[in-house]
Amino acid sequence: MLPEPSFAFTVPSVHDDTVLACRIYLPVCLGGRSSSGNKAMRRRADSTRNSSMSGTAATAAQGTASWVKRGVILAHPYAPLGGCFDNPVVHSLAREILDAGWIVGTFNFRGAAPSKGRTSWTGKAELNDYISFAGFFIHFLHFLNTTQDHESLSSPDSPSQPTGSPITPTKYPSQQSSGSCTAPPTALILGGYSYGSLILTNLPPIPSILSRFTNPPAGSAAAEVLLRAGAIATQANHDIHAFLHRNRSRRGACSARLTTVGGEETSPEKRRRSREMRPNMEGLRKSFELPRRIISLRGVGRKGGNGAHNDDDEEEEHGSSIPLPDTSFLLVSPLIPPTSMFLTMFSRGGRMDAEVEARLTKSRTLAVFGDRDAFTSVKKLRPWAEALNTKSGGLFESREISGAGHFWMERGSDESLKEAVRAWVRRLGRSDGAEEGR
Repeated sequence: MLPEPSFAFTVPSVHDDTVLACRIYLPVCLGGRSSSGNKAMRRRADSTRNSSMSGTAATAAQGTASWVKRGVILAHPYAPLGGCFDNPVVHSLAREILDAGWIVGTFNFRGAAPSKGRTSWTGKAELNDYISFAGFFIHFLHFLNTTQDHESLSSPDSPSQPTGSPITPTKYPSQQSSGSCTAPPTALILGGYSYGSLILTNLPPIPSILSRFTNPPAGSAAAEVLLRAGAIATQANHDIHAFLHRNRSRRGACSARLTTVGGEETSPEKRRRSREMRPNMEGLRKSFELPRRIISLRGVGRKGGNGAHNDDDEEEEHGSSIPLPDTSFLLVSPLIPPTSMFLTMFSRGGRMDAEVEARLTKSRTLAVFGDRDAFTSVKKLRPWAEALNTKSGGLFESREISGAGHFWMERGSDESLKEAVRAWVRRLGRSDGAEEGR
């Protein structure tokens, strides 16, 4: 059973400002709730906390001290067929990765309540929905700080609420800005199940995604996404350090309650003006052709900037650049076009197919599918997976589950899926030098 999320909130889609419902789950080592609802286990944990710090609190404190920034985004199945972030398979995957010490982020595409809007016929709007949440999530992880002293979080340099738009990441406490210049890059898994995997494989590269959030106009959807990332991260930092303070004081490791954030960070007047001045679709298309790499996330919001950065100026102003996240991909029940249900989606040519293939073979990727998948025949999935594994030199891994269908409802199939994901995530943690914080 997946626990209650740590944060429930909304962000606007950079496609057309459609409001998207989102959730963040923090692992236990960062003060998140345990995935077990067993009362007996809670009573035993309470007894241990009352006797000494050697139990749950001490374990959590140790896990936080060794925790390396890592998070996963999980996208859900097709909304018109009931897909949403409460899908049982999404919950099962989220719990498995959460228990391994990763921060989990989920969101509802347009058309999946409580998100607004309707499902599109082309999938391009949903592509921008994923980009919107990915932009939020990457910045949220950057702003997150699990090492800074609790007392310093109330300093003037660390406001409890972001001000201004667009924001400058250095306003908010982060591991990189607190003296940890040798911190490893953030580990990021971009995941998708069924339709979510189809959207995922069509995403532009991470630098292109982040370019959408470089110096966005005040009041725009992109600026609002950045402000929301800063606000949620600031609250998370306070919650995490309050959790650690309770542990050090031997008061027990009480988990933080759900924080629900509604509305918007920007004034209604600015958001209204931004919508009236929204660029046309040609402008949005050209925004994907912005710089191939992001010099530094710290350049976001620089006054007078146009999105282009000078390497020398960046080094002089901020020191070493912030590394891009170390990105991996998780595809569950992947849909391989042409699939009859999605023939109208993504007018992909050979160039796009080559770009998708290159992305999946140059990053660590896991594809898990059943041999009874009714949407994509295993006769297509097997050679597809074998070819990518060979081309990637082993970076692309696949796991075929015998007797499993597309919805993972067959006896034992869900456990086999979780086992495959658990083993892969464990290998990712080892290669990143991260300890598993449970």
